Amino acid sequence: MNDEDIIILMKRGDYIQWVDETSSSPYAQFYRLKFLRLTGYSIQKLRKDLEKMQKSYSKNDYLKLEMFVELAYLYLIEKNANKFHQILSKILKDYDNTPDALLRVYYLKGIESFRNGKIKDAENNFLKAAQIDTDPLYQGRALNNLGIIYQEINSERSLHYFFQAKKRFEEIGNKDLVIKVQENIATIMKMMGKYSEAIDLLKYSVEYHEQNRQMADLAQTYHTLGVIYEKMGYLDVALGYFENGLKIREGLDDLLAVAWTYMKLGKLYLSIGELTKAIEYAQKSLIIRETNGKNPEIAQSLQLMAMIYEKLNDYTNAKSCLKRALNLYLETPLVEQISEIIFQLANLFVSEENTSELSNLIEIHANLHDLSNSPVISLRQLYLEGLLLKMSERPKEKFEAMDKFEEIIKYPNLDYLLLLETTKHLAELYIMELQISQVESVLKKLEDILSNMLEHSLENHSYLEYIHFLVLNAKLKSIMLNSEEALHMLDEAKYLCEEKGLFQFYNLIDREKEIIEEELSQIWEKINVTNPNLIERIKRQSLITYLDQVSQMIKTIE
Repeated sequence: MNDEDIIILMKRGDYIQWVDETSSSPYAQFYRLKFLRLTGYSIQKLRKDLEKMQKSYSKNDYLKLEMFVELAYLYLIEKNANKFHQILSKILKDYDNTPDALLRVYYLKGIESFRNGKIKDAENNFLKAAQIDTDPLYQGRALNNLGIIYQEINSERSLHYFFQAKKRFEEIGNKDLVIKVQENIATIMKMMGKYSEAIDLLKYSVEYHEQNRQMADLAQTYHTLGVIYEKMGYLDVALGYFENGLKIREGLDDLLAVAWTYMKLGKLYLSIGELTKAIEYAQKSLIIRETNGKNPEIAQSLQLMAMIYEKLNDYTNAKSCLKRALNLYLETPLVEQISEIIFQLANLFVSEENTSELSNLIEIHANLHDLSNSPVISLRQLYLEGLLLKMSERPKEKFEAMDKFEEIIKYPNLDYLLLLETTKHLAELYIMELQISQVESVLKKLEDILSNMLEHSLENHSYLEYIHFLVLNAKLKSIMLNSEEALHMLDEAKYLCEEKGLFQFYNLIDREKEIIEEELSQIWEKINVTNPNLIERIKRQSLITYLDQVSQMIKTIE
């Protein structure tokens, strides 16, 4: 491979091709150095080799500039901020602040800010880099990083930057980078509930990674597909993808990646009610992470353990795991995860009516709320305050709790568990209100809430949510004496359980059906005794309705 070919690869950002090791060309030497860095070679050794290479290469061209960029990046990895900034100053001085030099300096400054958690500075530097249209490789990387920054804040803006990055990578013909940015787009699609679009992109990735024997990337793609199918309720399909990813990861001997898949399998088995397998995988994940992982990873596995213990009604161990996880998270800047743990712990303390512990949690969470602009954290703060008010004996405070909970359900797209718990507490408060208010208006409030929840769940293919809300709605219809409609909803829930393999809900649904059928039987008996003609009319009307449904179904088939 000659120097011209190597320059083409470098400008494309392609450092996975074979280059003759005997070549003394500075282009070939630099290319091999970049290749070695990407394969995990000693950073200190590479940096020393690069410094020697620079001294022997006097030309002030594209290669010299790329040498400076690589050296700055190696110093950044080594956490040598002084040397890093000296190199940036030298780039600007030697290249007289040209657009090419500025683009690279802004890009490197963005990387440094992002690594140091200075997200606003990172955003500003990447934006400056993205506006300099001289090198599509660095511009595409800056745009891709902007997409990553915005993915938790603004999905639409994140997609905008990812699509721009994809266009730049297509311009230079780097299929590897195109695939990576498409996977980032799939992540956003997943977050937005656009599951079919995400799956299409990821299946294309599977094909690409299989063809190129990129096994670690293939395992990650399987993992992401498993997460999406799990969210859609196709748990058997999700299980298959997780197991395929696990086989690859175990073969690569990547312990932390294996621990991650163990955790996902634990969560999946928890979802389908196989608690023995769930705790087995959760413990495997925790053991690996306690030896090799960081605090957030250990805390994540402890969270899963707590959820399983809660299902086993072992609240002592559940609280112990959550408290340990909270302490680990408090040593990090991960405010969202801290908020989530507090939410889980608070629900346990409510079941024990432990207002003292709940008050302490609210105080910790209030500090998080002051530090964060996350809408989910704001809603969780409302929820925690509502819980404390609801536990009061004074009716006035219970109504204040109701106001806080009603505010939360105005935002159905933010957090499913928060929404579900809020709906349950609201239902209890509304039942309390039935004793002192007009029955019809209160029931109508509940009906509207649950209808919205059902619609939202179905739109997002969140079938676990949908089944929960169907059962709640069936209870409501029963209270409103619409027993037949309630039974219809429970039949729909059961059919969905069969289709998605969610058999753990069977007992719950059957129990509700028995209660409603008994109530319905009593109602029909009363009508039959008091008005036989009325029951005949109802039967005839039911037959007409049934025939109409069959007719519509046949039209659809045709």
